[in-house]
Amino acid sequence: MQRKVIRQGHNALTLTLPSKWTKRHGVKSSDFISVEEQGNALVVSSEKSFSEMNSVSFDISDMHERTIDRVLTAIYTKGVDELVLIYKNKETLGGDMKTRIPVIDVVQRRLSSYINFEIIEQGENYCKIHDVSTSSSKEFYPMIRRAFLLLKEMGAQLYVGVRDDNKELLKSMSHKHDVIAKFCFFCMRVLNKEGYKTGVEGVFSYNPRNIIFYFQTMQAMHEITDLFKEAGKFIIFTDVKLHKESCEILKDFLDCLDIFYDLFYKFDTAKINEISRRRIGMERRFYELSKGKLTGYDLLFVGRVVENMHHFAFWAEAEIAIRCEQQPDLRGPKAL
Repeated sequence: MQRKVIRQGHNALTLTLPSKWTKRHGVKSSDFISVEEQGNALVVSSEKSFSEMNSVSFDISDMHERTIDRVLTAIYTKGVDELVLIYKNKETLGGDMKTRIPVIDVVQRRLSSYINFEIIEQGENYCKIHDVSTSSSKEFYPMIRRAFLLLKEMGAQLYVGVRDDNKELLKSMSHKHDVIAKFCFFCMRVLNKEGYKTGVEGVFSYNPRNIIFYFQTMQAMHEITDLFKEAGKFIIFTDVKLHKESCEILKDFLDCLDIFYDLFYKFDTAKINEISRRRIGMERRFYELSKGKLTGYDLLFVGRVVENMHHFAFWAEAEIAIRCEQQPDLRGPKAL
């Protein structure tokens, strides 16, 4: 799209805004908009469309507990400020698909997984949920760091519990899972509400192309958190003592997590090479061990761990995509 620059007065140059864009974002005369200089480009953005409260109504009648959980998570992470839930019946099927429990209890329990999303009004067949705070992109990176550190702690806890056959230690991991999930959901919500500000850490520049890659990072973190939780439950449920080789493969996985944590805060392609090397090594060890040294529960456990190594590849791709525009041009002087 090209626009003609118009002179006004002696020194001022003006540019008209496309009518379609102003209507979409509700920009009117006398409104303030953001203008940012990026190299030879000027980026014009309206914060109104992100900051204005948006409201959604959703009918959860006849949905069971797990489906309601999915609905709430999707709407929360989308960045909706006000949600009205409608339900015809006061009870629904619980997660076991047998027990009937109050719908409002299902909603309350799930809301505890989110930050500052609370029921402010409740009627006979509805409840109104509202964001009682203002999510800020300035909270995004501190929240990611807290989630990463908790994830590393949770992984170390899983390793010690498996290595030492400490079932009580494994049972205490559930709380960390819930807190990490809460942080991940919050970061996804911020991305949807204010992701247009997300650049690299500490630099909130307009780069909407980075948003999907940060989502990729948060989703992978959430799935690894689930892996740790389910692995602990697996050991408790089966009451099995895993082979030393299984513990060593889990340790390799945690080492990759440490490497990626360093990569996230100090980009280095050598770290990506190291993660790839370790992933290939773990897969080869798993194939060799599956020929006879590991059987039964050990194979199930190790197979799940090795399978989840693909998250590190997704993480690496996301980091490359985010950082590539900050990399220096190493081609030397341009030819004349």
